[in-house]
Amino acid sequence: MKSQLAPQLLELIKMLFNVATYRVAMLEFKINTSQMPLGKLSKKNIQKGFEALTEIQNLLCNTKHDFDIKERLIIDASNRLFTLIPSIHPRAIQHEDDVKAKVKMLEALQDIEIASRLVGFDRDDDESLDEKYKKLHCGITPLPHDSEDYQLVEKYLLNNHAPIHKDWTLELEEVFALEREGEFDKFVPYKDKLKNKMLLWHGSRGKFCWYSQPRFENCTSRSPSEWLQFWQRHLLR
Repeated sequence: MKSQLAPQLLELIKMLFNVATYRVAMLEFKINTSQMPLGKLSKKNIQKGFEALTEIQNLLCNTKHDFDIKERLIIDASNRLFTLIPSIHPRAIQHEDDVKAKVKMLEALQDIEIASRLVGFDRDDDESLDEKYKKLHCGITPLPHDSEDYQLVEKYLLNNHAPIHKDWTLELEEVFALEREGEFDKFVPYKDKLKNKMLLWHGSRGKFCWYSQPRFENCTSRSPSEWLQFWQRHLLR
């Protein structure tokens, strides 16, 4: 059956649900895929992984603990993380850069876990790309290249290319507008009240399924203040 999706959207859906892409991402983060294949990812384990990282982060920042005690606690928390998310070369997380790398790993796993639930990487099926698209519960519309929004994104892309990056250039291929299910109705009461709008320029290697989900599929149930401190430590430095 011929797809009813626009050609640009069809290519995007192919990319979103390309199993090989997610396998490569897991291997790049040195995740042991034989112990934890794609279909075995668990939202609960990812949440507990973030909690273990928070514990390690707090220990690294704590100067009151005796060195030997701190070392044992860090090793214990690291072991719990690697039990949840098996690694090819597990070693205790001893430095800030190690924590940041594991944060990126867990963020990538969030999207893979969502895609796994939507598509089912652990089973064979003959679902069409149109059916996979419907599972996102998110309207995705390719923008005309002469539209105001497309040209705005293109302007920012080209104008923010750093002068030191002389060996390569960027070219915008497509821009998509997303409308998550039920989100527009929630936004209407605030539409005219929000005067100071900002464009968030955010790069991602594979979180596109994550963005399409309601409330970005928050990964934990921790209090906002706890996670605000966590993200400030890792993303705002």
